[in-house]
Amino acid sequence: MTDATVKVLLVEDDEDDYILVKDLLEEVNSPRFELKWVASDDGALQDMCSGQYDICLVDYRLGTRSGLDLMTDAKAKGMRCPAILLTGYGDHDVDLKATKAGAADYLEKSLITPALLERSIRYAMENAQTTLALQNLSRRILSAHEDERKRIAQELHDSSGSSLTAIKIGLESKLEAMRKGKDAVEGIRLEDLIRLVQDTIKETRRMQQALRPPIIDDLGIVVALRSLCRDFAKFCPDIQIQHSFDIQEEEIPEPLKIVIYRVCQEAFNNIVKHSSATSACMILRKWEGRIELSIEDNGQGFDPRKVLEGRDIRREMGLASMKERSELSGGFFSLCSSESKGTAILVSWPAGSVHYSLPA
Repeated sequence: MTDATVKVLLVEDDEDDYILVKDLLEEVNSPRFELKWVASDDGALQDMCSGQYDICLVDYRLGTRSGLDLMTDAKAKGMRCPAILLTGYGDHDVDLKATKAGAADYLEKSLITPALLERSIRYAMENAQTTLALQNLSRRILSAHEDERKRIAQELHDSSGSSLTAIKIGLESKLEAMRKGKDAVEGIRLEDLIRLVQDTIKETRRMQQALRPPIIDDLGIVVALRSLCRDFAKFCPDIQIQHSFDIQEEEIPEPLKIVIYRVCQEAFNNIVKHSSATSACMILRKWEGRIELSIEDNGQGFDPRKVLEGRDIRREMGLASMKERSELSGGFFSLCSSESKGTAILVSWPAGSVHYSLPA
């Protein structure tokens, strides 16, 4: 936690225990706590769901009602802040019930010290922030997957679907002419239909390449990256691309290969669209027990703070994609850039330890 004021809601029907908690919080040097006391569960539910508090401290026994029941009701009504259950005596069963109800911690009042209470609040808030970040990330991933499905569906409709429809109509027309005994040369020619079939096959292969390049499975990630660099040099002759590989194919875990490919692909796209670079360098190596991927360019660079603040949405989405893919596969993503000084991206993974990866 920082030195910012932490707003605490205490739901406690015993004034002596309120004074106890108040004194404990006042003994903490940092951060500063702002405490609100609610003596009954009647008015507590609205406060717990108001979004005004960073943490809730809830007594286990609130008259005729259980603090666990109150926490369950509050979560059902949209409470987002973490809650810590307080009790007058230790009980393992209550501890388990508190965990099941979603309590961030379970503290026995007679054993609470200022340091213990501060640490429990700090851990609860940090865990809540981590959980929220993961939920937001999951929503972004699901949204990205759905957008990708829409894009693929539209592309199938516009290209392959239209071509197959034209082929079907042409064949039906040719068959109808043949049934009527008309000259085979009338109407659409079979040569035209064959050419249309060939174009459709080519378009289907292009889409397959975009979804998951078969070269990765057929020849490996090192060959696939060499091919990517050649394509980059072909389509962007004004940018000199260099690459270096100091790693064996078998040293790269299978799930990591598509992640590496997609990160390189997105980095190259960013270089083309945004950098105005004249040279770029991609290095993949195994070093000190880690797999490292670095991509640098000598372009105009940018201020990462402006991107993170959302002033450059297109570049932000590209960087977010690389970062998410890297971290979801167990890696560490870092970026260094400044205006007029180029950009460097470094991603590293523990060798032989890949947790999971984004779908290709």
